[in-house]
Amino acid sequence: MKLVNKNNMTLSENNEDPICNDLTEIVKEFKKSIITEETEEKSPVKSPIICKKNLITLLMILLSIFAFFGFKKIKPVRVTNLTIDKLWQYKTLSAIFSTPAIADINNDNVNDVLINSTDGKLYSIDGKKGERLFFFETGKPILSSPVVLERSEKEKWIILAGKGKKIYAINKDNRCMWATIRQNLDSPVISTPVLSMINNDGIPDIIIAATDGKIYAFDGDRGWLIWKSGDTVGEFFSTPLPIKINNDEVADIIIGSPENKIYGIDGKTGLKIWERSVYGPVNSSPVYFNDKIIFIGDEKGILYKINIETGNALSQISLGAPIISTPAMINIQGKPLLTVPLKDGTIKAVNPKDLNITWEFDTKYQDPFLASPAVFDLNRDGAEDIVITSRNGYLYLINGKNGRNLMKPYFTGSSISSSPVLADINNDGFLDVVFGSESGYLFAFTIKTVPDKIIEQNKIVYGTFLNRKNESH
Repeated sequence: MKLVNKNNMTLSENNEDPICNDLTEIVKEFKKSIITEETEEKSPVKSPIICKKNLITLLMILLSIFAFFGFKKIKPVRVTNLTIDKLWQYKTLSAIFSTPAIADINNDNVNDVLINSTDGKLYSIDGKKGERLFFFETGKPILSSPVVLERSEKEKWIILAGKGKKIYAINKDNRCMWATIRQNLDSPVISTPVLSMINNDGIPDIIIAATDGKIYAFDGDRGWLIWKSGDTVGEFFSTPLPIKINNDEVADIIIGSPENKIYGIDGKTGLKIWERSVYGPVNSSPVYFNDKIIFIGDEKGILYKINIETGNALSQISLGAPIISTPAMINIQGKPLLTVPLKDGTIKAVNPKDLNITWEFDTKYQDPFLASPAVFDLNRDGAEDIVITSRNGYLYLINGKNGRNLMKPYFTGSSISSSPVLADINNDGFLDVVFGSESGYLFAFTIKTVPDKIIEQNKIVYGTFLNRKNESH
């Protein structure tokens, strides 16, 4: 007899596992009791002793099965081999700097890929076929990434902003549900919008930083201006981080400025809570650590550990090269580790508690990292790994434990500034990686894993820029 557990591991009767042996013996005894009962002389009334014995035996079997499948912890099968196959590519008319967003916009149970291009269009692409579903024309280049606003389980809007001094909300039918007016936003946008509950109407609202040095909050339902920040400066490239600073019911904002500043902004009013000067321009976005601490890096190569309530730097470390991309916090078997990509083609893993460097990865080609990493446990060793693209056109899969390549870097043939997102976009149960390129191509690759698949079918694991959620931490 063969038993198959919930991880599809087959166990034979002669397995050395004592639970298996006990369960096998119980099954044999139960079969024997049934056979004995059937061979006895039939009577109008069954023996209560035999019935009771069988019930007890059956109960023991059920309890043993539950113990085996419910309590026995079986480690997941380690992935022994990774390969990358191109799934599809789609050509836009100009360079792509934005990061894709993944969502089932049209409710067909297939994940769609949304991407902004400098040709001024938002594209919606079928994840399985790589074919265009529609495009929305803005007329001006778009550098920021699209964001999906979920109004309900079945209704999703795509939020996009660009150099056209407008923010748009687009539905699944390519219809513009609203657009901001020039009186409310008279400045191009490079930074990616984020979503946060501000006016408590049940619909996430939109926070965006513009090139006029101001931060804006718009109503997610109608596009009306809620507030505009006052005394902030800089052509913002950094994406805001919604996080509670002053402990009221509305998430506040922390953002870096190219004018060597970090700001804490009140989420209700847009007023400045605190301002801190740093050594270099800040175009990288803040990284959440806990409810008291965030991390942020500047172009002087300094990583800062910041107290959320005051903005004071608790500690800092120089990493030796400019920090352009946003670092990623990964989980190493329950312990946090901050991975920081640098412009010189290295990644340094920093212990967030003492800022000691745990490991360093080097491309050896000074291959600059401008994109931000996505994270996932690719080899099923209990530690999140890093998926990142480089300016020289490589896709890297890096072991989160030791900073080594999980496989040979994959050359795409095109310069890349777009950050990768991770999902199963074609419903085959394998993890797919999607990103744009400066040659105008949107690429989709599949990570094939042996001996087993590593995600649930159709799952989105890292579906938008920095994997930002609809609400604050």
